[in-house]
Amino acid sequence: MTRTSIIITLVCVAVSTALDAHYKSAYQNNANYPTFMQYRNARFDGKSSWTSKICVNKTIAQEFLSETQKMIATLEADHDYDRVLQNRATVITYLKDTANTNTLSSNCTEYFNGFKNAQKVDQQLAAQQMKFEANLRSLFHKVLAPLVGAGASLNVDL
Repeated sequence: MTRTSIIITLVCVAVSTALDAHYKSAYQNNANYPTFMQYRNARFDGKSSWTSKICVNKTIAQEFLSETQKMIATLEADHDYDRVLQNRATVITYLKDTANTNTLSSNCTEYFNGFKNAQKVDQQLAAQQMKFEANLRSLFHKVLAPLVGAGASLNVDL
């Protein structure tokens, strides 16, 4: 269990780093945009966050939306990112939704609160997925234990 958790953590770090590097390389000439890690760990306090800087100017807000949607389209075209995007399906859907585009124009703070809520949903789904995976491992071990003996090492993952 611990070994699996460590491996999952390392994979998540590797994917986040790779996505951050991909995002930076695609948009490295414009320092106005946050990196993926800043984007993921966004502060929504409305004081010194990148979201408040975007909300100050409608032109910047529209440019943010346009560039974000371009980034999503680029990542969707690269099937190496399919699983990463699936794990963030609610956020991706939120960012692509035209109704939310109108919200960004009319009430930027509400737009980013919706973004934060979409992130929470994806985090809850990821936590539920982890529970399902742990249950699957437990069930698999219950199948193996009577067949190979209770004292046998069951360091196998399904």
